[in-house]
Amino acid sequence: MESSRAAASRTGRRRRDLTGVVALQQRIALRDFGTQSSLNLILEATVRIVGASGAMFESAGAGGWSSRGVAGCFAPDSAGTSRVDPSFGMKAGTGLSICNDTLADTPAVREACGTVGARSIATVPLERGGENAFILTVVSGEPGAFDAADLEVLQLLAGFAMTAALEADLAPRTEAETSGGITTLMAAVQRENQFAKLLQEIAVAANEAANVEEAIRRSLVRICEVTGWPMGHLYLTSGGGDRLVSTPVWHMSHSIRFNALRRLTDGMEWRRNVGLPGRVLADGRPSWVVDIRTDPSIVRTRLATSLGVRSAFALPLLIGSEVVAVLEFFSEQLLAPDERLLEIAGHIGVQLGRVIERKRAKIVLAASEQHYRLLFERNLAGVFRITLDGRILDCNDAFGNILGYDSREELRTRSMLDLYPESPERTEHFERLEAGRTLTNAEMLMQRKDGSRVWTLVNASLISQGELQVIEGTILDITARKQEELRVEFQANHDPLTKLHNRASFRAQLDRSMALARRCETPLALLFLDLDGFKPINDTLGHAAGDLLLQETAARLVDSVRGSDLVARLGGDEFVVLLTTLTSAGDAESVAQKLLTRIGAPVSYHGRDLTVTASIGIGLCPNDAVDADQLIAAADRAMYMAKKAGGNGYRSFVSGLDRSTS
Repeated sequence: MESSRAAASRTGRRRRDLTGVVALQQRIALRDFGTQSSLNLILEATVRIVGASGAMFESAGAGGWSSRGVAGCFAPDSAGTSRVDPSFGMKAGTGLSICNDTLADTPAVREACGTVGARSIATVPLERGGENAFILTVVSGEPGAFDAADLEVLQLLAGFAMTAALEADLAPRTEAETSGGITTLMAAVQRENQFAKLLQEIAVAANEAANVEEAIRRSLVRICEVTGWPMGHLYLTSGGGDRLVSTPVWHMSHSIRFNALRRLTDGMEWRRNVGLPGRVLADGRPSWVVDIRTDPSIVRTRLATSLGVRSAFALPLLIGSEVVAVLEFFSEQLLAPDERLLEIAGHIGVQLGRVIERKRAKIVLAASEQHYRLLFERNLAGVFRITLDGRILDCNDAFGNILGYDSREELRTRSMLDLYPESPERTEHFERLEAGRTLTNAEMLMQRKDGSRVWTLVNASLISQGELQVIEGTILDITARKQEELRVEFQANHDPLTKLHNRASFRAQLDRSMALARRCETPLALLFLDLDGFKPINDTLGHAAGDLLLQETAARLVDSVRGSDLVARLGGDEFVVLLTTLTSAGDAESVAQKLLTRIGAPVSYHGRDLTVTASIGIGLCPNDAVDADQLIAAADRAMYMAKKAGGNGYRSFVSGLDRSTS
């Protein structure tokens, strides 16, 4: 079966309200049982308080285990027949425990629980004389029904049930014995009532106190008032939990009388197994010293004894199994160990441990938030949080700086969609985010406040905050890197003198254009140009004049064709023009004639007019070639035929090159 500590680790559990327990105690104290027995009243109340479907209380006798009372699903059927074994609880488990899925437990547990349809079960044994004498069992038809908070309440209810069972055992005795027994039982009930109220008040203090010190101080006062112990004190762990140090949290009924003991204690530290506090730190369990004069663990014996202290008691405050603090108490009377008080002390230690745990969690959370805020504020990357519709929830100053804004407050009035203009890439990025919830190293061209563009590298995640979907991410300005990449790419694909596409770039685009032309069944033409008279000018006037002619020729070629056409320099004074989406072969000849006219216009160079002409060869796809090599060869051959004919003209590669103009 699952241990109570494992059950305590379950997340999302509710905190049990002790109001029902207190109300039950009041009815017991007033003996307000109606027509029921006190035990049945307690068991029915148990079912209501912990939300169970049934409860059973059993006791051990000479003949074995027997049922003393049942409620809910354990009740007999209409014929008065019980559906469960009298030793049901002992079969289900002999220790303080919870099983929140009986189907996954041992065969014995599954068999025992199957008779009442139980999916969750909790058992609380009570000892007398060092052995289990009673056991309270509660079940639920739902899995995961109980938690550690329920166990704490069930221990109180089990104590009520045991008191009721013992009271019933006294019934056959003499009137005098019964009267004395009832008086004793009433005192026990009143004491249990005090303990329940104490637990409730500590729970309230833990929830309402402004800080840990206030919660523990209020709890310390109430413990001393209920137990009659005149002095109590809090130690906190230090040095990684290896020692205890004194705190200012004290309660003393006689502050002047015990002041010397307080001053001595405040100046001491307790390592594991040193003194009563150190023993509790090492063991992780409450410890009771009946007579401090005979116990070597009380290192302050001489002073404490002179002040009238006789007994001492200490309990650990726990987070799980870790001791995080120790409460120490002193009494002026010689007091034997009170097992019930030790048990209640265990619950108190867990409750107050949770207070310290919450403080730890707040400290960790505050540190985490501070760390996050520092990362957010001081990050050189732009950090942003936006909604799916582009509304900017938050951003840091670096985000604003990258996009040219004076402050992030100004950006919060804008939409991310304004900063990232609509494009196929934007649609793709948002679709990737919604599908995979992350976007990694995406390059985005964003718009700055002044209208200029900035290249950014974006990493983002889509997270859910309740019903709101939020995109959180970072941007880096990669404009310089992107410009360098574009420069290198341009240089790799363009002629440095004319800025036209070079041979490699032309060839790659020619392959793509021919593949597209074949798919779409549309013709294209390649014009191969070689300048006439360029070499004499370059040789006589120098490379400066030659370069000027080449640059001017390139510009005129680009101006003479459409933006969808391609102009490239293959080298020297050779150029090509790729014409796409022609309607007829005549279109290519018209362009060739236009180019001859533009190229033949004079170029001014230092007061002189320089004139060159061109020989142009035309190749058509698919008429003259089916691949790039064939098309280039056809246009090149046609160009040489035009040059052979005297230049300043064009020749088409058609049926033996019989069509030309000059």
